[in-house]
Amino acid sequence: MPCEGESRKQARRSIVANVCIKEGTEITADMLTYKRPGTGISPSEMDNVIGKKAKIDIAEDELLKYEYLE
Repeated sequence: MPCEGESRKQARRSIVANVCIKEGTEITADMLTYKRPGTGISPSEMDNVIGKKAKIDIAEDELLKYEYLE
């Protein structure tokens, strides 16, 4: 139902930086974790994130977004 949309975002998880990732660093699985809310990249997209390079510095505990990746 439409009224459940916001609750779903809060219940789902997103890919989050587990450590600070410097610009130009190739992203590996051990640099990432999953946390709520589900407003970032879905964990099901992990294969599309690993091996990419960071376009910017990504802070620890920050939700990843595709625009942060090369």
